[in-house]
Amino acid sequence: MVQSTILQDFYKSYYEWASDNAECKNPYFFRSMGLCTNLVRFINLKYSHLYCSDFDPEISILKEMQNQFILAGHNPNHPFNSSHMEYMTESEKGVCHLNQVRLKWVKNHI
Repeated sequence: MVQSTILQDFYKSYYEWASDNAECKNPYFFRSMGLCTNLVRFINLKYSHLYCSDFDPEISILKEMQNQFILAGHNPNHPFNSSHMEYMTESEKGVCHLNQVRLKWVKNHI
């Protein structure tokens, strides 16, 4: 499956940010959010100029990423955690960017 340029850009930017322990000032990403929410924020801030009546990058690129999760056998709602509660705990602690399964996924999709 061919990956869109926007999703490729997201994965690359997210990995660089997370690999720097999320220390750099980056308006796109939050430590307390998973990939889906960070992707929506990234698109809204960086690619808002692409929105038009025929194309909504937020919806199409998010679906693309969720389809990648499904094709890989992951739960599209919490693909890198064993449960929603585990994800919520990670989110509340602000350590989503430290999840090694998430980081491996991102690195493998760059």
